[in-house]
Amino acid sequence: MKTEEHQMYKIGELSKIIGMSPYTIRYYDKIGIIRPASVSYNNYRYYSYDQFWKFELLKIGRQLDFNLRQQKKLVSMNKNESVIELIRCQKQKAQEKLEKYEKIVDDLTWFENQWKELSHFKQLHKIQSEWCSDRTVIYHKNLRESKEFHLTLQNISKYEISISTSVKRKYGYILNVEAFLKNEFKMEGEFLYLYRNEYDSVNQENLLSFPEGEYICTDVEVFDYKFMEISSLLEYIEQHAIHPKKVILEEIGLPLFEHRKKLLCKIMVVI
Repeated sequence: MKTEEHQMYKIGELSKIIGMSPYTIRYYDKIGIIRPASVSYNNYRYYSYDQFWKFELLKIGRQLDFNLRQQKKLVSMNKNESVIELIRCQKQKAQEKLEKYEKIVDDLTWFENQWKELSHFKQLHKIQSEWCSDRTVIYHKNLRESKEFHLTLQNISKYEISISTSVKRKYGYILNVEAFLKNEFKMEGEFLYLYRNEYDSVNQENLLSFPEGEYICTDVEVFDYKFMEISSLLEYIEQHAIHPKKVILEEIGLPLFEHRKKLLCKIMVVI
């Protein structure tokens, strides 16, 4: 009578014992990861008791996201030190994936919050003073009255966007101060902020810095880049004898489709 150590098992028997499909066992045989211990004259494949542990290693490897090359390497090893080194390499890869997906989750959360900003917008014309940190943005001066200037900004910033590890961004516009004080809408240029202050590929002439300091802010609706209601803000500026140094119009949220004709924006007056 054969002992367990010397007994041979057909694929069907092996499948039931180890909980792996016959197809998968045959596939591992086909690609040379685990060959049967013997093959009979009528082409029946038999596996030995000693091979059970290798199949268990394969199942562990699959749970640890090992690829087929790594799994083949794993079952061919006969030293614990070699296995530990393979595990350490896989741990490093898993850590890199974890960091990548943490960033993706962070970006998705940011995108979701951008939509919430848009959907919960209320035009209250509340005017308030805010302290803002300094920022550097990619900037394109609007030299002609055309909406195509946005494409120029995209062209200037395309490399910085391509190397960015995040989708977070803010679009905005610099308004002509003199026209603003007359309640007229006139853009001097458009900017893009990528939530960082260094842009190595952008020429200095296309970089613009916003200083740290106090800003007078309010939310407004901008219609087709031509009109916005700012009479209450202008009254506030006049009453407090404010002399704007720069007027920034920053889009709220990240408008995608239906909001492009009516932008929801935040006016930031540098004082």
